[in-house]
Amino acid sequence: MDTKKNIQMQLRMMFQWFLRNLPEPVKNLIRKVKGLLLGIVYRGTDRFCPICRKSHSRFLTAGVNRRRDARCISCDSLERHRLLSLFFDKTPNLFFSGMSMLHVAPEFCLKQKLKEFVGDGYLTADLLDPNVMMSLDITNMTIEDESFDTVICNHVLEHV
Repeated sequence: MDTKKNIQMQLRMMFQWFLRNLPEPVKNLIRKVKGLLLGIVYRGTDRFCPICRKSHSRFLTAGVNRRRDARCISCDSLERHRLLSLFFDKTPNLFFSGMSMLHVAPEFCLKQKLKEFVGDGYLTADLLDPNVMMSLDITNMTIEDESFDTVICNHVLEHV
C-alpha cells in the first residue's frame, strides 16, 4: 500500500473513532445539518431511499472499495440497509407488540425504524460504541439463551 493511501486510511479511521465517541445528540445534529446541505446540492428525484423516504439526484460514493451511488445523502443508509428496510416493510408480521429485539452494532439509519416497530422491547448492543444500551462482546456473551424474540446482527460477523 502506498504512503498516500495509508495516510488516508489512518485519517479515515481516526475520524470514524472521533465520530463514534461523540454523544448521540451531537451526532444527530451533525447528521441533520449534513443532510440538509447535501440535500440542496443533490436535489432531484432519480434516487429514492425507503428508510428516510427522501429523493435525491443520486446517492454518495461509499465503502472501503469505493462504490458509486451507495450512501443516502439524508440518512447515510447503504444498499444493505435499504434492502433490509424494504424487507421489513413487506413483511410486517415479523414484528408484534411486546416482542423483544436485540440489535447488535445498530446502524443509525435503521435504529429509529426498528424502535417504532418493536417499541420498548428494542435493545441495542455493541462492544465499542458508547451510545448503545448495553456493552456486548458477541464472542463472549453472558445473555441467556432465548432471551430475545429476534436478534439483528447485520454486517458484523466478518469482523469477528
